[in-house]
Amino acid sequence: MRYYLSILFLTTQFIQVYASSVITHNLIFQRDQVKLNLEQKEEIYSLMSQMYQGQRLILYPVTKDDGSNTYLFSKMAQEQAQETAEYMISIGFQLIGTPRNFPSQYKGYSVGVDVKLQTSPYHQQGEAPFGLEANYPEKKAQFFLVNPLRDTTIYGEEGTEIHIPALALTSRHPVQVKLKEYYALADLMINDMSTISNGSMIETGGSIFLDAREAKSKRKVSVNKNIGLSLGFANGKHRDTAMQIFVKDSRAKKMNWVLPPNKPRVEIVKTWSMTKLTLDAEGNVLDSQRFNSKAEWLAHLKIEGEKVKKMKEDQKKKQENQDKLKIYNLGHINCDRFPEEPKIQFAVQGDQEILAEYFIVFNDVKGVLKGNENSGRVTFGKVPKNTKAKLIAVSFQGDQAFYYSKNIIPKSAMNTIVSLDKVDRSVVDRALAGL
Repeated sequence: MRYYLSILFLTTQFIQVYASSVITHNLIFQRDQVKLNLEQKEEIYSLMSQMYQGQRLILYPVTKDDGSNTYLFSKMAQEQAQETAEYMISIGFQLIGTPRNFPSQYKGYSVGVDVKLQTSPYHQQGEAPFGLEANYPEKKAQFFLVNPLRDTTIYGEEGTEIHIPALALTSRHPVQVKLKEYYALADLMINDMSTISNGSMIETGGSIFLDAREAKSKRKVSVNKNIGLSLGFANGKHRDTAMQIFVKDSRAKKMNWVLPPNKPRVEIVKTWSMTKLTLDAEGNVLDSQRFNSKAEWLAHLKIEGEKVKKMKEDQKKKQENQDKLKIYNLGHINCDRFPEEPKIQFAVQGDQEILAEYFIVFNDVKGVLKGNENSGRVTFGKVPKNTKAKLIAVSFQGDQAFYYSKNIIPKSAMNTIVSLDKVDRSVVDRALAGL
C-alpha cells in the first residue's frame, strides 16, 4: 500500500511541476489569414516577457466561429502554425519538434507550436527587445546630499535648479535627493516620455524625475504641502507664463501627463518668502521665523542692523528663485504648455512586416509623440497642424537595426506608408544624437 501511495505522490508532483512549466495560449487568426499581423507579433512578445528561461509554451492557432461564438481550428491550421513557428524562432524561441497535433478542447485538427525560451540578452525584465528603451542605457541619475533643516539649492548637470526651503522635506535627518533630467528629444523617445496629455500634444520645457530618501535609513521622504519646492527648468528660463507643472498619470498604462491632483492649475510663482531658523550645535531647530513679504524681511534686517550685509546677500540669492514653478510631489515632473496652433488627428500606415516603434518629433513646437499601432494603422492623437516635424520608426531584431525617417507637415489627410530599412546600429545612434 505504501508503495502505491509513493507512486501516486510522485505522479501528482510530476503533474504539478509539468503544469507549472508549460504555458498554453490561443493565437487568434481571422478567416483565411495565414501571415502574422503586428498585433499577433506584439502578443507573442508579451508572452515572452512573462516566461523564464527554458519554460515551454504550446501555442494554438485558432479561428473564432461567429455563428457559435466559439473557437476552432481552421483548415489552414498547419500553415498558420508553420508561419508562427518561423517567427517565434526568429525572436529567440527554440522549437521543440515540428508543429503537430496536440490534445485540445477545440474542434478540428488541433495543431500546436511547441517551443521553449532560450537565453537572450535582449529579453530581460520583461522588456520587448525591438524598442529603444530596451536597447539603450538607462538615463544617468545624479545624487545630492542635503540638510532638510536649511534652505538649499541644487543644480543639475543639464541646467535644472531646485530650491529646497527649510522644512520642505519631511525629515530632520540628512536626505539624499535623486535627480534625472530629460531635455534632449532623444531622451524623451528612449525613455518613453511622450509629451502628451489626455490625447493632445503638449509643448515641453523639460522633464525630470525626482526622488528623496533619508541617507541612512533609505526611508522615502515626501514634500511638505504647505511649503513646496521651487523648480527651474533649463528650457523654461524664458519664463513663459503659459508653462505649467505636469506630473505622470499613475493610473495610465501608457505615458500621459496631467496637472497635479488637488491643484488644478499651478501658475508661475511671483511671491516672496523667507524662513529664518535658529539652530543649536547639533542642528536642532530652536526657533523658526517666516517672513511673507520683502517689506517684512527688510524691517527685520533694520532691527538687526549688524546682520544687514549678510542678509542682503541671502535676499539676492532668494530673488533668483521668485519665478520658478512650485512642486508639491516627487516623481516624474514635466514643464509644459498646450500649443496654440490648431490640432488635427494624425495617423500613418505602419510597416506590415516589422514590429517597430513610431514617433513624431516636432521642430518648432518642442515635443515628441509615440504612436499607437492597431491593425497596421499607427495613430498619434491630436498634433499641431501644418507644423514641421519628422516621422521616425525604429526597431531592433537581435543585433540588427531597422530605421525609417521622413520630414513631414501634418495635414488633414495623410497617406504615408512606412517601410523600415535594414541599417547599421550607428545610423540610429547618429539620428537620435542629431535631434
